Amino acid sequence: MEKKDKEILINRGPQSSFIIAINGPLDSFIDTCNLYEIKPSSTFKSSITVKEVTYAIFNTDTSINDLRMCYVIQGCLNRLFNSYKNISQFKKALKEEFRLYPNLMGTTDKTDTVDYEAAFIDIPYLVYAACFAVRNKFSQSNAARKLDAFLLAINLNKSIMQAKKRSAIKSTDSCDEYKYILEEKHNSVEFTFTINTTDFINSFDSKSPKNNCNAFNVEPTRPKRDESIDVDLLIANDSTCKLLKELCSGSRKLSMSELNHLAKSLCTIDGAMTALLKAIKATGLYNDTIESFIDYLIGCYKRNGYGERPPLCSYSCSHHKSCNLEAGHQVSYLRDVSQQKLGTIRRINNTVRSYKDKETIRAEITDSFNNDCNTEDNRVFVYKCFVGLGKTHIYLNKIQEFIESNKTVIIAVPSHALKDDIVLRLREDHLSEDLIAEKVIIVPKIPDAGGDFNKELNSLYSVGDYSGASKFIRDYADNLTTDHQDIKDDLNDYLDIISNLKIKEYTDGKIIITTHERLFSLKVIDPDLVIIDEDITDSILKIQQVGTDELTTLKLKIENIMKSGEVNDSLNAILDKINSILIANNDILYSTTANDKDKGKLHSTILKYITEDRGVYYNSRITDLLFNSCTYVKSTDPENEGTKSTIHYIYKRNLPFNCKVFIMSATSDKKVCERLLGQEKVVFREFDIPKLRANIVFYTDYSYSKEWFKRHVSNLEKHVKSFQFLRDTKLCTKAKKNVPRVKKNQPLIITFKECEKYFEDLGFDTLMHFGNTTGIDTYKGKNIAVFGTYNLNPIVYTLYTQAVFPEEPIYEVPKYSNVLVENKDYEFNIYTSEEFDKFRKIQLWKIQSEIIQALGRARPIDENCFIAIYSNVPIDGIDIALFSKR
Repeated sequence: MEKKDKEILINRGPQSSFIIAINGPLDSFIDTCNLYEIKPSSTFKSSITVKEVTYAIFNTDTSINDLRMCYVIQGCLNRLFNSYKNISQFKKALKEEFRLYPNLMGTTDKTDTVDYEAAFIDIPYLVYAACFAVRNKFSQSNAARKLDAFLLAINLNKSIMQAKKRSAIKSTDSCDEYKYILEEKHNSVEFTFTINTTDFINSFDSKSPKNNCNAFNVEPTRPKRDESIDVDLLIANDSTCKLLKELCSGSRKLSMSELNHLAKSLCTIDGAMTALLKAIKATGLYNDTIESFIDYLIGCYKRNGYGERPPLCSYSCSHHKSCNLEAGHQVSYLRDVSQQKLGTIRRINNTVRSYKDKETIRAEITDSFNNDCNTEDNRVFVYKCFVGLGKTHIYLNKIQEFIESNKTVIIAVPSHALKDDIVLRLREDHLSEDLIAEKVIIVPKIPDAGGDFNKELNSLYSVGDYSGASKFIRDYADNLTTDHQDIKDDLNDYLDIISNLKIKEYTDGKIIITTHERLFSLKVIDPDLVIIDEDITDSILKIQQVGTDELTTLKLKIENIMKSGEVNDSLNAILDKINSILIANNDILYSTTANDKDKGKLHSTILKYITEDRGVYYNSRITDLLFNSCTYVKSTDPENEGTKSTIHYIYKRNLPFNCKVFIMSATSDKKVCERLLGQEKVVFREFDIPKLRANIVFYTDYSYSKEWFKRHVSNLEKHVKSFQFLRDTKLCTKAKKNVPRVKKNQPLIITFKECEKYFEDLGFDTLMHFGNTTGIDTYKGKNIAVFGTYNLNPIVYTLYTQAVFPEEPIYEVPKYSNVLVENKDYEFNIYTSEEFDKFRKIQLWKIQSEIIQALGRARPIDENCFIAIYSNVPIDGIDIALFSKR
């Protein structure tokens, strides 16, 4: 080669256009262009050589300023679109073409020029397409040898090109190490060249390029495979990635550019290659060559490390703008819109919150409560205010005013423990003992009179025989001797108060403190105001269970009575209802209507039959199922090998008052309240959440369900190490180190009742469990660990959903699958119904409500404490740190 030719090669400058000669039929050239979707910007004919030749111009979307990369691109284009007898002929043609480039670009001797739609080359894609074309042309035994020869001809070495990462690199005297990084908008694709510039230029003087394979003596290390993503969810027909959805549904044949984009994006996800190829094959839109090529591409990209720097959606996907609009957040990569990694939670609302001062919010609640109390509007005022904002304190401050105004006020709390807490706070801060004795009625808890008494009384309550229970208490008290005078007095006081509650003169102008459940039995009272502390949905919507064996026994009892001569239409109607319930199919929803005909007498008759054999044959409130309008589901207990079935049913109870009602809750849902209490009757006031003093951390690695506990009980200790440290260790400021505590600082562990024993075995005190956390104020300022996602039986959510949203009927209990859900601030996966969004709403609301009540025991607004929540369902509206140990 002449010196000036070398200078031309070295000084050509940045290059973005490449020209190749088409040495075969034009139809074959076009077929290859369409197959790989590597298309020229134009073609032309030129007589710059001895004979007229057709040339094609290809453009890259970036200027290439490295001579060797230009040679690689030129060689790949030439080999992809032309065929040669042998490698020597290819190398000769390539060198000649490379020399002619300046003259071809500047020639005016161009004829039959054809311009195409502008197309740009993805350079790594081109390299792998050329390699695949070489491999695909030859038999398996020759393919590797031919590919090595081709790569050597364009001055790439196969082993070097595939090995991106090396723990150490050794260079020899014959090779200057050189790494060329090509920037393609968003991509960084790394090739390692073993031939320095001088060696490369000298190769044009008929010198063979030096093969420096042995310059590197370290085996390549591949990028790690991502095993944390469920590929079956990622590659699915309902994928939130529109490109994947189109591919899997077969609604459109994707271009090679789009398939290439998916291959780059998914290449390191464990199992994605198989799933993607399966989806491609299932559509029937792609030929065998394309399927093999995509398989090859994914393998190449996996070795090259694209998974560590995935391509931007905006580069190859036409949907990226609409994804941004629909997702409500910035979509940059396929994983931003695809199924979420299992065990992770992604924040989708990144707006900076502005917090009101807690005292400002408390003043707003107080002002609203005072104003609403003074209006004549007898509606249901629902106050949703976060735990610890002082909602109980606000209405207790009004008690003195209510008494002075001679108002009858009922205060209903979730449990007897909370009722006692309310009375204690009245005594300490608001009312004198004399005023409490005169003006406050505390609806009592049934006295504990011992084992046999409790067992008999519970059996009467379990079947719903309330009048029978009252008679039993009276008879039991009458038969007690003076040796048990204290118990006798307690039982008589209980009965007197329950009886007096039915007398208007006794209740007028009084403050009556009761529980949610008892509230529905006080319908004889005509209050001026009812204050319900915490959400009362569980008492309005009653869910009960009845065994089919109990219904069968009652059916036989009624049939025997009818055989003896006592036959009437009402008994026949009850019998028909029992028969229809017993033949119900599993997991299908059915409904019953209230039996109004002879209801009182018939109810007493059936209840009498049941009470006679209670504790032996009957343990459930069968009459609630038979005499109310119910929705029910039959299920079979798998632990009893399908021999025992249970009827789960729900019925709605209405608040029995026409006065003004306040519901003060941290977890009330506006839509649920409006549906249950009447949209026109509900005034829903939601107050801001202030900035919390407590530090709240969510551990999201697992679901922490009951089933998870069963599987991980043996290694539970590793999950609670941080709390063991806080419990057993303290910082000694004098020694400036951690030292063991003399007295353990027990954190409050809140978990499933069935799982408390696991924590007790690790030395923790478990004083509270899910379901009984509401309102208790004893543990403020204490570190808390909330262990578990309180997920109820799907039947419960189904019955709730049907009761709240009857206009969108559910006909059977939905099957669960792992669904990506979006709930205000967060996006996460949860096992739920994919079909029914109302079902998911109820499920998430119930789970989050339990978590909020649990963390509220520490009073996080005012107390500087540590709260760890182990759950895969986050709560929105507060600052939390999300941690995943994976």
